[in-house]
Amino acid sequence: MHEAASTVIDQCLAVDENENLVIVTDDGCETIGQSLYSYARGRDGETTLVHAERTGGHGNEPGDIVREALVAADVFVVPTMDSYTHTDARMAATAAGARGATMPSISEEVYTTSLLADYERIEERSQALFDHLEPGMEIRVTSPSGTDMTLDVWMETWVQDTGIIHEPGGSGNLPAGEIFGAPRNASGTIVIDSFELAGEQYAPPGTVVEIEDSHVTSVSNDCRLKEGVNEIENADRLAELGIGTNDTATLIGNMLQDEKVMGTVHFAFGKNAAFGGNTESPVHWDTVIEDPSIYFGEKPIMENGEFVIEV
Repeated sequence: MHEAASTVIDQCLAVDENENLVIVTDDGCETIGQSLYSYARGRDGETTLVHAERTGGHGNEPGDIVREALVAADVFVVPTMDSYTHTDARMAATAAGARGATMPSISEEVYTTSLLADYERIEERSQALFDHLEPGMEIRVTSPSGTDMTLDVWMETWVQDTGIIHEPGGSGNLPAGEIFGAPRNASGTIVIDSFELAGEQYAPPGTVVEIEDSHVTSVSNDCRLKEGVNEIENADRLAELGIGTNDTATLIGNMLQDEKVMGTVHFAFGKNAAFGGNTESPVHWDTVIEDPSIYFGEKPIMENGEFVIEV
C-alpha cells in the first residue's frame, strides 16, 4: 500500500512539498484514504483528511464542507465508494485551479495491483490512439456478443485519461488508462458484457440496449438500468464511448478498473457535462463491452480486443 500511495502522490500527481493536499474518503474506502494520508503528511505543505458521508450514488453531490475543501486545495485525491468524477464539486475544484484524482469504489485489490501501472507508457499509448481521431469522424464498434454501434466524434469532448495529472485544473480517475469522449449522435445496439457498480449488478450480461439518436429506446431485461432509464432524468442518454489502454488491468467486477482494461470499450449513460458534453443527469453509469472491434472511419483500430495499430 505504501508503493501504491507513492504512485498516486509522486508519479501521478507530482505533489510538491509545499502544496496543500486534500484527501476525501468515506467508510467504504477508509483504509486507502488513511494510506494516502500517512504517506503524504510528512511534507511541508498541509495534508488534510476529510471523512465524508456516502453521497448515495455515483455522481451525487457531496456536502458543502467537502466541496469547499476540494475548491480550496492545490491537489485532491478522492477514494470514495460513490464517484465524485462527474460532480459539480469536482468541476468547481478544477475550475479553481486544483488538480486531482478520483478513485470511485476503489478496493485494496485494485489499489495494490492495476494502480501500479507504468503511467508514462499508458500516456504514450493513449496519445497514439488519440492521434487517429478526427473531428466528425464516424466510429463503429462491434463485439462477439452482438454490439453494433455507430457514433460520430465530438472532438472537443475527447479526453486522454492517462494517470499523469501534473497541470493545474487537471483531473482523472486512478487507476487510469483510457481515452473517452461524448458522441454528438449515436445509434445501434449495445449488448452488455459487464455492468456492475459498487458491487451491484445494474444489468445482467446479455442485456440488449437499443439506441437511436443517442437515446435508449429499449432495454431487454428488467434491471436497475431499465428502471433508471424510465425514472431518472437523462439516464436514457448515451453519454460516452471509452477505450481502455491500461495493459495491467483485468476484469474483476469493479468498474473503476474494468473500464480501463486494454481490449475493452465502455459505453456510459447519463451525464457528460463534466467533460464538455451537453447532458446533465444525476447519474453516470458505465457498462463494459469485451473483445470489441473498432473502426475509426474506414481504418481498423482493434479486432476482437487486439489493437491492430501501433500503440
